[in-house]
Formats: sequence, C-alpha cells, structure tokens
Amino acid sequence: EVWVDDDYFDGGYNDGHTWGYDAFDNIQDGVDNVDDNGILHVKEGIYNVFKVEGRNNLDIIGEDKPIVTGYQLAYDLSYPDYVYNVVFINNSVSIYLEGFHIIGTDPTPSGRDFSVFYQNSHGAMRNCSINANSIDNMNALAIRIIAYSSLTVENCTLMNYGRIGIYAKTGTTLNVHNCTLIGQTYTVYNQVNYGIEIEGIDDPCEGIIKGNEIYNHDNTQVAAWSSAGIIVDYWRYYGPENNCMNSTVLIENNEIYENMHGVQIVPNENIEIIYNEIHDNNYGAISEPWFDGSTYYNVDLNAILNWWGDLTGPYHPTENPDGFGDEIYGDVLFNPWITDISADIQCDGTLIWENVVPGGTVEGSFTIENTGYLYSELSWEIDEYPDWGDWSFDPESGTDLLSGDTVTIDVEVVAPDEKDETFTGEVVLVNSNDPDDTCIIDVSLATPVNQQVINPLLQMILERFPNAFPILRYLLGL
Repeated sequence: EVWVDDDYFDGGYNDGHTWGYDAFDNIQDGVDNVDDNGILHVKEGIYNVFKVEGRNNLDIIGEDKPIVTGYQLAYDLSYPDYVYNVVFINNSVSIYLEGFHIIGTDPTPSGRDFSVFYQNSHGAMRNCSINANSIDNMNALAIRIIAYSSLTVENCTLMNYGRIGIYAKTGTTLNVHNCTLIGQTYTVYNQVNYGIEIEGIDDPCEGIIKGNEIYNHDNTQVAAWSSAGIIVDYWRYYGPENNCMNSTVLIENNEIYENMHGVQIVPNENIEIIYNEIHDNNYGAISEPWFDGSTYYNVDLNAILNWWGDLTGPYHPTENPDGFGDEIYGDVLFNPWITDISADIQCDGTLIWENVVPGGTVEGSFTIENTGYLYSELSWEIDEYPDWGDWSFDPESGTDLLSGDTVTIDVEVVAPDEKDETFTGEVVLVNSNDPDDTCIIDVSLATPVNQQVINPLLQMILERFPNAFPILRYLLGL
C-alpha cells in the first residue's frame, strides 16, 4: 500500500508513512512505486496527470474526491498519433480507479483530447466525475476505450465533453452502469454530441449499457450528422471500406431523454433495447440500414418493451399513427411497449389483538411490497392510523423499494385504558409519488371486562398451584 497527499513532503510526518517509500506528493510517483496487486490511496487535493503502463492489479482509490487535471501526450495506436489526455491506462490489466474528480484541460481546442484513455487494457472506474472541459471540440472525448480493452464505468458522472461522453472501438468490451451523462446543445452547424458511441471497427465490440441517465445531446441548428444519447455501429451505414462489424449490445433500464435522437443504431440481431424510458427526444429511436458497398439493407432494431413517454406508445406515421410518445424512424420493432412505469404499493397482513390488558402494550407487524413496473422504485409513508391508543411504527416511511421487494413494518401499540371494549380501525399507507395509490391494514384490539392486571408474584403462584385458590381464580376469570 502506498499513500499520496499533496501536503506530504520530505521530512514531514506524512501520516506516519515514509517519504519516498510509501508516501508521495503526486500520483505518478505513487503509481511508479506501488507494487502490482497493490493499493494506491490518494488523499484530497489537486494533482497533475498520471499514466499506468504495463501494470497488473492496481487499485487507485481517491479519498474525498481528489482532483486530477492538466494534460499529457500519449500515443494512440488506432489513430495513429499523439493525443492529449489526463489519465492514460495502457497495456495494463485490472486497473481500478475510484473516487476521482477528473477535469480535462484542452490546450489546443482543435486537437484530439481524451480525459481518460484506456488502450489495450482491462479495468474499472467507479464513483468518479469527469468534467471534460472540451465543449465545441469535435475531436474531444471524456472516455476513450480502444484496442481490445475491457472497461466497466459505474456510478460516474460525465459532463462538458465536446463530441462524445464514452467511446468504445475495435474489439472492446464496454459496460456502463448507473452513470449520468450530460450532453451539450450545440447551435453551430456541424457540431454534434453523443453520450455513448460503440463502433465495431475491424472487430465487433460488446457492451451492456444499463441503469444510466443520458440527456441533452442535441442541436438547435441542422447538423451534418446527428447527435444522440446512444449510437452503435454507425459506420456500417457507410460501407465495407470502414470494416465496421456487428457488435453485441444490451441497452436496458436507461432513461434517455431530451436528445436529438434517443438511440441511433445500425442494428443486427445481437442488439437489444429493452425496459428503457425513452422520452422527449426529437426522435426516440432511429434504425439505419447497413451498406455492403452497392446495396443498402434494412434490419429490424429490437426495441420492444420500452416506455416512449406516453401510454399510447411511440409515434410512427404508418405503424402507430395514434401514438403520442417519441417518434421513431426506420425498421424498429416497438410493439408491445410499456404503458405504465409507476411503482405500486401493496400490503399484506392484519393487526388483531384479543384479551389485551387495558393500558397494556401489544406488538405486531405487516409487510408492504412494490408490485409495480419492473424497474420502478417505491417511496412510501404511513398516511393514517387509528386515533385510539399510542402507536409507533418501525420504519414509518421508506424510499427506493424495488419492484418485487418487500419491507416488514413492526408495530407497537399502548392499548386504551377502557375495559370491555373492542377498538377497530385501519392503517393506511400511501405511495409518496401517487396519493391515489394506497393500501390498507385492518386493525382490531379487544379489552375484556374481567381482564385484570395481575401481580407477577401472584401470577407465578397461580401457575405453580393450578388447583389452589378457586374463589380468586373465579374472580379473576382464570
């Protein structure tokens, strides 16, 4: 293990670490001195660029979101040329980055500029934010993954990228999970913007794009080519000289909205778009043909079971002219579509207590379940409960209950003091996002007239001698 802090210095205490051995003031020295299979801890601060080359199994962990900024040059094998970047991972295996705030610096606005560049490498990025700082640069990307790399990007936020948020090419495997990609709305002709682009140039790529929020990739002027939330294998449209192969991509449970095009794809049978929320785009989905050099071929884009912004489904001038959702173009399989993406609250159980000592305490429980849309999340709260007794619930409310999941609510009630009464009522629970979506638990509590509070010592004696004290037993109703 090695530690980096921009406040460390030769001769300092350095949190008890040894300067020049396991304590450094910059990330590059830390990378160069940590062993393979090691952990590099980076404390809060502002740091210069770094590269990882020819390494194996490194965890580079940022604590309190350290900032990495500046620029360096790296050689791009597929371009080929030197390119600007902030973090460069090259010819390395299992390089794990977590918890960094990466700010790009574009020294030449027309130059090729990648905030994070993975080349022939395997790894993951988690809980990072990238401000690419490259708006208007059509040669700039936030993350570039090429040359048979494999990268998982998870729980990250990407913004201010010039042309593409995440780009994968040439036999690369890309997984993007639970990220936010915020695009640009360009007003200049020929400026375009993509959230994620996958291109099987020379060799097909593989990808799983799941659980992300992708929005604002748009143009207010006519673009020479389109902006989109997600684009896949688009070069197959231009013919075999580009050698773009059929990639395998699953696009699931993303919210894709306010883009020029939601998804724009040259499809094949291994591309599936399912259970997404695609809404408020100029076009929700576009299926482009592929070109063999002489003839264009239309292939169905599999996009069934998506929400298109309206229960009537997507608009298509001939196949669904009554749809009020996003418009689709080309050969898109969209039927059936999702008509409701809301959560739904359902309760199970009752609260029935009999022979309760007046003023005594009783306990019970019941469960609630989200029975709504597959990827919905239920927020709930207790809206009503009886006005008799003293009630407490654990928990009283909750959020993010996934579809099919349940939660148990434990109940404690101090009974009223009245004797020989039966109290009834309801506990009403409500979906916090839909006041009309409720469920009810029936409640009953009875306090018999002959129920008395028995001294614990007397109770023990009566249980020890079951045939003794018949008159007392009669009076107590035992």
